[in-house]
Amino acid sequence: MIKELRKKKRNNFIRLISAALIVSVCAAVSLFAFQLAIISGDSMLPAYKSYSFVLINKTEKDFHRGDVVSFKSDAGTLIKRIAAEPYDTVVVKDGSLFVNGEKSGIYSGKISFAGIAENEIHLGDGEYFMLGDNTDESKDSRYEIIGIVKKSSITGKIIPQKTVENP
Repeated sequence: MIKELRKKKRNNFIRLISAALIVSVCAAVSLFAFQLAIISGDSMLPAYKSYSFVLINKTEKDFHRGDVVSFKSDAGTLIKRIAAEPYDTVVVKDGSLFVNGEKSGIYSGKISFAGIAENEIHLGDGEYFMLGDNTDESKDSRYEIIGIVKKSSITGKIIPQKTVENP
């Protein structure tokens, strides 16, 4: 009887340690490598619907035009697409996005609000210009509260990437 009690206690202890280890590993992965997030709102339509779950790869540090990333701003943590990257010149003119003097292939739809991109913006080292795919519903780099996003503010790249032909 005593042997059975000791065996039960030992098994319970092993289960407890195993559960604590699993929780610790999951927390570490979420904190340093991958994080589950939810899209809130329609700013990334049609690529991502509101209430869609996405996985953020926090280990990715190589970001390029067209990538969908999460970043921290004064407006909170946002998920947007990179429209222009370091050393690019960006402007919204006549309802179109121009990057380095050429009409963007990523954003070929009509952009009704130019915001701070009404005037040409020259991005410096580690600076990105972000747009939501659904520009009519998106608060993004065109708005002063968000503005140009520093690389240090980017928390990760969304996986899997979904591209759109005409956001």
